[in-house]
Amino acid sequence: MRKLTFRQNQVNKVSDSNEELREFFNLSAEEFARLIGSASGEIDRPISQRSKQTVENLRLIKESLEAQFEKEEIDRWLHAPSPMFDDRTPIEAMAAGEVELILQELIRLEEGIPG
Repeated sequence: MRKLTFRQNQVNKVSDSNEELREFFNLSAEEFARLIGSASGEIDRPISQRSKQTVENLRLIKESLEAQFEKEEIDRWLHAPSPMFDDRTPIEAMAAGEVELILQELIRLEEGIPG
C-alpha cells in the first residue's frame, strides 16, 4: 500500500471537509463550487485565499446553526425568505456571495440583538 504524501493527505482532508459542508447545506457539487469560487467539480482541489475564507465562514455558519437550532429548524431557517436578506432565503443569499452577511445575522441572533 502506497503512503500518501503530506499534500495528498491535506487535499483529502479538504475534500472530506468540503463534502460535509456541501451535504449540510444540501448543495450540488456545482452549486458548492460556485459558492466557494472554485471551478465546477473541483471542490477537492487547492483553492484561493478568498475561497478558503468562504469555506471557513460556511463552517462557522454550520456551527452556529447547529448550536442554535434543531436539524428541522436549520432546514426551515435556511430555506425561509427573510427581510434581512431582501426576502431571499439564506441559501439564495449565500449563492449571491453574501456568506458574510449570513454569518453576521447568525451572530446577531446568537447574541440576542434584535433585527
